[in-house]
Amino acid sequence: MRRIQGVATMNRIRPADEIPDATSESDSRAAGDAALFALLLAERFAGPAWELARTEMARYSLGVLRGWLATGHIRAELRAVGRGADLTAAEIHRLAIDDHFRDDLLDATVAVALHDFRRRALLGNGWRPGEAAMTTYLTRRCLYAFLDELRIHRRAQQRHQRTIDAVTRHEAARPESDHYAVHDSVRELTGRDRLRHQLAQLDERDRNIVWGKAAGHTNAEIAEIFGESGPRTVERRWSALMAQHDWIARLGRTPR
Repeated sequence: MRRIQGVATMNRIRPADEIPDATSESDSRAAGDAALFALLLAERFAGPAWELARTEMARYSLGVLRGWLATGHIRAELRAVGRGADLTAAEIHRLAIDDHFRDDLLDATVAVALHDFRRRALLGNGWRPGEAAMTTYLTRRCLYAFLDELRIHRRAQQRHQRTIDAVTRHEAARPESDHYAVHDSVRELTGRDRLRHQLAQLDERDRNIVWGKAAGHTNAEIAEIFGESGPRTVERRWSALMAQHDWIARLGRTPR
């Protein structure tokens, strides 16, 4: 497949007298970016040219961001755009060592940033020829998208923890069970681990419904909080979950 000049070019080893100076390389890249942007804009950022361009841009940004996260340099880059305090030390550590967590977050980040790049370009308030390279511009936009995606992850984690807490409280209220007696901290921790494992088997939508029910919300409230189409949809899914899982059925029978 032909590569588009201005986004990525194949490198080759050349004699010293063939290597252009930095200025000419910069000018060539800027001209290539300008020509590519004009082509993409004329085609409304749709079609084969955009597909290839965004693939190359995504590859570049992912490589840069992975390096920043693996080394912790991401915080310095966030400080440069006035957002350095938005990332905790614990999150930096996890992003450096947890490949799955990091890649999931970065994939979503770059996808959002590319969508934003296209939207801004079509509105006329995005990248402009003569500025930093398009790949550099996209990577900077990724910093903002990254923080947005991190906040989404934080909220999901908080909902997950609330689900565990709510289910634990209702399990503890069962009169036939002493799993959570104050004097038996080992059994309490074991029970929490069991509930965490059970909840982890559910997808996010089902976890949300279980949490809402365990927390005492009505079907209408759950639908509003989590964006379900309506209370009947919540009730149908809740009924299906109770039929599929005994531990959820017990929640349904626990007085609230």
